Amino acid sequence: NAILEAVTEGLPIAATRVGGVAEAIPEECSDFLAPPRDPLALAEIMQRIMDFTDAQRAEIQTKLRRHACSRFSAATVLGSWDQVIDEVDRVSVSRVPTRQPA
Repeated sequence: NAILEAVTEGLPIAATRVGGVAEAIPEECSDFLAPPRDPLALAEIMQRIMDFTDAQRAEIQTKLRRHACSRFSAATVLGSWDQVIDEVDRVSVSRVPTRQPA
């Protein structure tokens, strides 16, 4: 969640490609993700971010914020949960045993 919070605030992100981190970063910004256990690659990404011009930083911030808001907004997440709940209900109902006459 920390990455999503940072992204929605427009902060540039340097992170490692572990767990769900890559999902929080749009494809066009995936070069800000270092391989796991590669501190040199992570340091290089951080240096690149620090060297950004204001215009570059603003462009990346816009891409990150747009991605986070479209994929992880409350409405999107709740809609996904609604779909999961509907599917669970559908499967549960189809598996309810019918009573056999005695």
